[in-house]
Amino acid sequence: MKKIWLTLAVAFLSTNGIAFAWTQGEFLSGGQPVQHYVCASNAGGPGPAVILLHGAEVHGSGYHDMERICMDLAAQGYYADMIEYYGQGEEVVPGEREEIRKYFGPWSHKIHDGLEALSKNAAVDPKRIAVMGYSLGGLLALSLGARHPDQVAAVVDYYGPLPPSVRDNTASMPPTLIIHGGKDRLVSAQSSRDLDQLLTQAGRPHQLKLYPEADHAFNLEGSNTYDASDAQDAWTVTLDFLRQYLKGGPSGH
Repeated sequence: MKKIWLTLAVAFLSTNGIAFAWTQGEFLSGGQPVQHYVCASNAGGPGPAVILLHGAEVHGSGYHDMERICMDLAAQGYYADMIEYYGQGEEVVPGEREEIRKYFGPWSHKIHDGLEALSKNAAVDPKRIAVMGYSLGGLLALSLGARHPDQVAAVVDYYGPLPPSVRDNTASMPPTLIIHGGKDRLVSAQSSRDLDQLLTQAGRPHQLKLYPEADHAFNLEGSNTYDASDAQDAWTVTLDFLRQYLKGGPSGH
């Protein structure tokens, strides 16, 4: 698949004197361009990568949080890539279940094409690609891991619903980190408990981290449910998990 790159750097972060850019690009899916945003470390390649998937939201409204997470990952030595899976007319907001079901297939196809394109990038080790999703993005991340376990090294699910594809493919799920708030009013924490039980029964490597007092989107600064303490702890857990399964290293904590 031919990959088209744009060179629009829209933000920078300085970490230990090193600058990271949030850079917009495009890849092709079904002959149509799909936007994505890359934050790359200066470590050279090929190295580990993380695909980021935003949740149900007005187009672009959550980019501030995705940009921050993307650049934090780059600072940790990952090639981070947020895929904008919305196509024209495919934008949804929380609660639009029929619309989500309608567009789930096209979204999944574009995300998989993005994974394919990323695996061909010289800066990325195709055997060390994780996918990390938030809410609707968590649903999509879990589904991608369940359907393509040979291409996904690990999954990080932040408060995403449990997709049927995982129930059908539990025995082959990649290592999975499940993070959820115990007082989530949008996606019940029971969904993550059910996923934990399925993966335990299948003997798959995974970790469930519940935050008893946290609500939906508790780790996103742009959310009115943001909790700084739980957010920081969840990020520490996430980095430890990625280090274990993408870098093969011990926990730093």
